Amino acid sequence: MKYVVLAFFLVFASYRLQAQHLNGKSISLRTSIPMNGKQFFIETICYKKDIKIKVKVRDSVSHQNLKKDTLFKTLTMTLMARKPDIKNDTVQVLFARLDSAIKVNTFYTTDSVKIKYKDFPNYERLISDLFISSQRELEKKASNRFVLHGIRMKFEFFQNGSLQFFADAHSPSRESNPLLYDYLTTTKEILQKSGKKMF
Repeated sequence: MKYVVLAFFLVFASYRLQAQHLNGKSISLRTSIPMNGKQFFIETICYKKDIKIKVKVRDSVSHQNLKKDTLFKTLTMTLMARKPDIKNDTVQVLFARLDSAIKVNTFYTTDSVKIKYKDFPNYERLISDLFISSQRELEKKASNRFVLHGIRMKFEFFQNGSLQFFADAHSPSRESNPLLYDYLTTTKEILQKSGKKMF
């Protein structure tokens, strides 16, 4: 009997240490806009006792508001003119300001769900595995794999709000980017089981 109690205590202690180890960590996933115009963002935030998953799906862009936006018009005309004397740094700044103007006029559907570590131990281990991996490991692609279309994804890994590293992937699969694929599919399954069928 004492061995059963000891085993239970060791498992519980291991679980508590793991949860504490993840506290303050978060993963941010954003996608580029593919040909179908859909875009989504997922954020996984780890706390002491639970994990919060936030999802945001792009609904539409108000082109009417953009047409009325004088700053948007000026930026668009400047970039289209693309005079030879404009430096690359200036172009990047203009694109950033243009992107900000578009975001202001973009509408999203948002939702979130909280889950307990004890209810999703595999998800907890998956997050831990992602954080101990390197960018090179996560971005490793399967040989002879070519994707013409699909969704480009950027995964960012934070500790207490500070970016630790990131990984880019093009339509990740189990063969091309196994850990990133598992994170994406498992997160989607958790959202769907919670009634959050957003994408």
